[in-house]
Amino acid sequence: MFVTPQLHYFMRLPLLSLLCFLCAATTSLVYANDGVFYGCSGIDEPLKPTRVRIHHEWLSIRFLQRDANEFYSDSEAEVNVRFHFWNPEKKTVTLPVGFVVPRGGGDYGYDDYNRTAVSLFTTQVNGALLSHRLYERACDTCSLRDTVIIPEGDGGIDPNGGGPEHVFLSKMSFKPGLNVVTHSYRQRLSMGMSVLSEFYYILTTAKHWAGQVIDTFECDIAPTRNVVCFIDGMDALPRPTLVGIGALAPHLLASHAKSDFSVFEDMGDLAIRIIDATIHFRATSFKPRSNLAVRLFDRVRFQYPSSGNPFDPDRKHPHLYDIYAGYGFVFKDAKVQRWYERQPWYIADPNCTPESMQLTEQDRESVKDLLNDHRDDPAIYGRPPLKRK
Repeated sequence: MFVTPQLHYFMRLPLLSLLCFLCAATTSLVYANDGVFYGCSGIDEPLKPTRVRIHHEWLSIRFLQRDANEFYSDSEAEVNVRFHFWNPEKKTVTLPVGFVVPRGGGDYGYDDYNRTAVSLFTTQVNGALLSHRLYERACDTCSLRDTVIIPEGDGGIDPNGGGPEHVFLSKMSFKPGLNVVTHSYRQRLSMGMSVLSEFYYILTTAKHWAGQVIDTFECDIAPTRNVVCFIDGMDALPRPTLVGIGALAPHLLASHAKSDFSVFEDMGDLAIRIIDATIHFRATSFKPRSNLAVRLFDRVRFQYPSSGNPFDPDRKHPHLYDIYAGYGFVFKDAKVQRWYERQPWYIADPNCTPESMQLTEQDRESVKDLLNDHRDDPAIYGRPPLKRK
């Protein structure tokens, strides 16, 4: 029934009858060779056949940092989920349910190892908040045990190599008819040299419920401002609606496809240029065929696809132009403007001025030494009027 951070394996507990949260960490260690990689989330699944079905799921994922200007920030996503489950049975069944959080890997320290990737975790069933207790589990068939804090420097532990899963255990009761289950939590985001932020959510466990379908599925994803967003795992859904400012831009990948940068090999074709927008999906009779992955990239990587280096001497225009264009600045020089309009990451904003741009710290640092060189640049400020004799 609900979202679990990293659904990986079945949870088999003594006397655990029907349900468990599943976490899958299969994709979270793939795309970068330098970074910290946490888990993902997803709905739980029953361990044996059930007549209960998922009538409706609302999923909300909000990236909490508002400026994409640091690759190595300790950032989080806020996740809220609301399920309507329909129980056709005539009696209430109470089941132990586990919320599983696999440990991550990468450039991982003891602090990362000893705490879960999830915080502020809460569950509410039919209006009542549930209590839970944190355990750990060494394997998918192992019994639960109390959590153990590993001191730094312990010779038998490599924090980069993962470890026992954390398990939030609680009891959940399903009455006959409609049951409302809600979850909220914050999850630490994966990050790396190539990716600003990554978030994963497991959808495929829906196939274990009656009918193997979510009658109605809705999902809102709110990325950070001024980024490029790639979404994978929505192959069974229609194209999303953008609420706010942005554009679907599958051609963003075209130039990267020719490069050797493997992070883009399995991105699919759902690329979205976000200025400030929420991405909304809605589907009926939804049968998930794959899991959801949301990856945010700094737009600079797409402005300079070969190396991501804004100071490449072969760049077409001055670096200041590129930064301004990233905010939608409309240039006064027609040739310059036409060039940027051909770039898939560019969205023209006729209201954008040098004074109104809310630059990130990274961009502000980049431009401060360039402004003097462009004080009277006609491409930015226009040509001064001719003086009459």
